[in-house]
Amino acid sequence: MMGGLHIEMAFLKVLGEWLYDSGWITAITTAGEATAGRAGSIQKGASTSRGQWAHQVMVAALYILKCKAFKEYTERVRDSAEKLDFQQWLDMMDNIYPKFAYWNKTMQLEILFFFLQFMKSQREANFEMYVECLGKMVPWMFAMNHVHYAC
Repeated sequence: MMGGLHIEMAFLKVLGEWLYDSGWITAITTAGEATAGRAGSIQKGASTSRGQWAHQVMVAALYILKCKAFKEYTERVRDSAEKLDFQQWLDMMDNIYPKFAYWNKTMQLEILFFFLQFMKSQREANFEMYVECLGKMVPWMFAMNHVHYAC
């Protein structure tokens, strides 16, 4: 049985494997947020506090970029009958652009589903949210071949 910290560390490793070869290290080093070595250790899940910070920054950046892209879309489309709402636009972009789908899934993986909610559940001592997050994390643990952590 693992405690919250160890589960968080294990899931940071899952996120790191998900981000492997995605350009995440290049993006975070180019932005000047971390050196290549530190970004690599964050990606491997070596530091929970740095990992938490890096993933929070990444989620914020992805959200800002997504909102900017949607705003540009709404400004380009003149006919209100043709305009899609935000969720429809996300679905369309996911289907058209694989890279968009990847980063959208990354954002969901980090914020909506698990990692940031898992951190929040621990900070607020919200057991129901904690258990819900664990249930959502398990399939990803299996998918990324972390079977010992998923059981």
